[in-house]
Amino acid sequence: MFPNVYQSQSKDIKYLNQSYLEENRLKIQNNQKQVYQNQYPYLNEKLRKCSSFKYLYNHKLNAEFLSKYELQDELGCGGFGFVLLAKDLRNNKNVAVKFIFKNKIPKSAWVPDEKEGFIPMECFIMKKVNHPNIVKYLDSYSDSKLFYIVMELHGNTWANDENTNKNGEQVEYQNSMDLFECIESRAMRFTEFQAKYIFEQIFAAVNYLYKNGIVHRDLKDENILIDKHFNIKLTDFGAASYLRDYNENNAYFVNKFLGTLAYAPPEVLKGEQFGTIAQEVFSLGTLLYLLIFGEIPFKSPEETLFSNNIYLNAPKNVSCSQEILNLIEWMLQKRPEDRPTMDAILNHPWMRNNSI
Repeated sequence: MFPNVYQSQSKDIKYLNQSYLEENRLKIQNNQKQVYQNQYPYLNEKLRKCSSFKYLYNHKLNAEFLSKYELQDELGCGGFGFVLLAKDLRNNKNVAVKFIFKNKIPKSAWVPDEKEGFIPMECFIMKKVNHPNIVKYLDSYSDSKLFYIVMELHGNTWANDENTNKNGEQVEYQNSMDLFECIESRAMRFTEFQAKYIFEQIFAAVNYLYKNGIVHRDLKDENILIDKHFNIKLTDFGAASYLRDYNENNAYFVNKFLGTLAYAPPEVLKGEQFGTIAQEVFSLGTLLYLLIFGEIPFKSPEETLFSNNIYLNAPKNVSCSQEILNLIEWMLQKRPEDRPTMDAILNHPWMRNNSI
């Protein structure tokens, strides 16, 4: 049989077309890369591969900010904004910069500031507080679409020689990670001594806020940064508010739920109360439970509302003192009036027991 000349030519043409298209694609890609480098010199190769790139591309950042900080990498990205690692060019220290979408900030969450005009409540509160277990505010900027909060970068490098995830793979982290990553990625199970050390710091931060009339309202593992020495800092004040009775005319009270369902108490899920210290106590109880058992007590809003067994989802092989179980049970009471006050938690036997 004679060879099919047309079929052979068709294959050659197809190959040439594919080769041409691939070559053309690479040219376009290189041209785009050159455009990015020319127009956006502050977007390095790492940032071009990050989720936040789609927000940074074709967007002009604040010139004063760019004169002081060099963007390095992405630390996180979500529905309300993203957080980038940056270097302060004045002292070569790394910082974290939170970029918030202005159109995602409720009108009620913009408050007057003496120097900057109207700023988000999150920034307003961060500028007011100063505590060793709360991420420190450094600076703030804005542009047409974004509001930036420059914060300290907490922690030190987690060594990777002994750190493995659940699949037995080595994991390396720069600086601190959040408590969720610490527990999940490293399959971490804290001893009661370690849990107490961590919880005391979380409690100290929340109690400090309470003494200053502030409730965080989104206490959860992802908003707690932890370094390799188990030192923590509370972060993300996007849902924070002043207590209803703390300020005149409730000017800085946000009567709306902005937290996380898994850490919310029954009264919040029912829409009855928002921004109370009893809500913070319930969330603290959930965090303490997590530190001991590696799981949260309630897996759904229905369980939070109706389940009377807080140990339903708890692993069976956990050994801990009766004192800590008593405190957890007290903090996770269904009715807010049945939960302990902050002073009662501080003076609880487990908190005062220095032998643990």
